[in-house]
Amino acid sequence: MKSKNFYETDSFTSKVKERFHDQTHIYYRFHFLMQNFYEQRLNTETIISNVEHLFNGHSDLILGFKYFIQVKFEGMDEFFDQATKVSIEFINKVRNTLQNDQKFKVFVDALNHFDEPDDIEKAVSVLFKNYPELEIELSKFLADIVESKSGNKDADFTSFFAKSFIHGGEIRKKNPYEKIMFECEDEMYEHDMKLHSVESAKNAALELENQVSMENPNEGINIEERFSALNLRHFKVFYGDKYPLVKKMLKKKPEVASGLLVRDMEEEHKKCLDLYKESKSRWAKTFKDNHEKALNHQPMSRRETGRARGRMRTVYSNFFNRLRKDRQ
Repeated sequence: MKSKNFYETDSFTSKVKERFHDQTHIYYRFHFLMQNFYEQRLNTETIISNVEHLFNGHSDLILGFKYFIQVKFEGMDEFFDQATKVSIEFINKVRNTLQNDQKFKVFVDALNHFDEPDDIEKAVSVLFKNYPELEIELSKFLADIVESKSGNKDADFTSFFAKSFIHGGEIRKKNPYEKIMFECEDEMYEHDMKLHSVESAKNAALELENQVSMENPNEGINIEERFSALNLRHFKVFYGDKYPLVKKMLKKKPEVASGLLVRDMEEEHKKCLDLYKESKSRWAKTFKDNHEKALNHQPMSRRETGRARGRMRTVYSNFFNRLRKDRQ
């Protein structure tokens, strides 16, 4: 039976969740990006760019994501050309041959960090010492990339990953107005996540206060046993250096400490809500100002214009639907 490949679609999201188990905001952010991609609010280039930034320092996940996207959306031939598929096949062959995640990461980092083929070959020469067939294939692989960009005098041999997603010999330039719109939506998402964290912490504190009132007041509270990992992380960030003191107070004077916890979380929740409401008009204005500019920024064919306008209508509608939903 074939073993499950790291890059298989079914396992990739769980791999991301496992990698960032102590940084849940990264996993939630990834989930948010994928949701927008499924709803065609983000195009392929945009989500790849954002995931590269999100997974910075985790080159294996970046490569895995690109493979994940290719497998999940096989019909996207307009973006994933044959050269891209060949690139991914070669990278997977290297991984399967090395059979060592750390060595494979060194190889991926070399591709990602060096600009010139000679530098890449030197960087991985030790890894490929016992695999002459990989050395030969790597030389051919890099030569093909150099040849593919030879017709474009403005092209350069930068990041391997960037070159893996060339379409039509050129990398599509980012639309600055779409970028502003996405950053605006991204800021709103961050506020949503903050509110979610505060609300969860506030509700947990209220629940604790109710439990304390019904329990023996002389029994101390072990904060690690009473709250979720998300709540504990929120308390640690909120209280900072005073967090150990809060833990100590909950053990010695649970009735007093739980009341203070509720008070602090309710105050923070009110501040977050007020900031969210104040920001809504600014987000709405920014989004409206850049919506039409995003559509008219670059010349497109009639077909491309239709696709772009359809995508932008969806983005515009969904954004303001979310904006109209005031939190109570």
